[in-house]
Amino acid sequence: MFFNENKKMLMDKFNQIKSRLTLICCLLSVVFVFSACKDDKTDTNTRTAEDAISAVSIIYDIFNQIDAIAKDSNYHLSKSKNSDLTSCMTVISSSDNSFPKLVTLDFGATNCLGSDGKNRRGKILFNISGKYYDQTTSISVAFSNYYINDSRIEGKYTLENTGRNILGNLTHSITIKDFYIYTTSGTISFNGSFIREWTAGESTAWPVVNDDEFQITGSGSGTSSGSENFSLKIISSLKYKVGCSWFNSGIMNVSPYGRSVRMIDFGSGNCDNSVKITIDGNISTIYLR
Repeated sequence: MFFNENKKMLMDKFNQIKSRLTLICCLLSVVFVFSACKDDKTDTNTRTAEDAISAVSIIYDIFNQIDAIAKDSNYHLSKSKNSDLTSCMTVISSSDNSFPKLVTLDFGATNCLGSDGKNRRGKILFNISGKYYDQTTSISVAFSNYYINDSRIEGKYTLENTGRNILGNLTHSITIKDFYIYTTSGTISFNGSFIREWTAGESTAWPVVNDDEFQITGSGSGTSSGSENFSLKIISSLKYKVGCSWFNSGIMNVSPYGRSVRMIDFGSGNCDNSVKITIDGNISTIYLR
């Protein structure tokens, strides 16, 4: 009888240990499956970030095209080409010496390769209300079959001279509404507000521009070519030097709806086309064109 009782006690303990081991195995299996699923769902998609970069870069490229001509409006506006980006751009002005005036930048009906390596065609049209350096001078922009690198551009684009900041640097506000970029992969839409600051080179007289440097701050929102909504905020000023085809430094965050922030780093000052995109600690490098 004593033996039977001991046997029963041993069996009970064995069953308890067996149950605990079974529970531990089940828990380990759940953890393993969860970890595997988590790894499988690592977010590395950079499409929305790349579309946001394209939107901001094209917006600033258009500003540069206008800026190259509008600066001369402080005195008069020549009907000859004042920009060295393309050899085929024609400038047509409704008036030489009075304001407001309508100015057309005509790149022609076929692609024209600029010195910055970008193809352009079609027309950028802008109305300028007064002399470039006069505070409150505004520039409203429209597009007529305008393409850059074979992406068609549409939208409302307004620039306003907002005077000088506390550092004495000339500033412009840029307002973007209903801006569309029609690419072969889909349509990118964007709305935003930016401040552009002229940080170096203003003291050298026009048309010397190769020492000009600028930076922009601001934010916006849009929809990617993959139909994903996103918001955008410049965290560290995006800086640009005349003669460089890309932003050479600065950081902006792009936040797709319901997904992790994409931190976009344009570098530390070198003029190159590489951009780093960080998502949840994972870094990808893309190359702009």
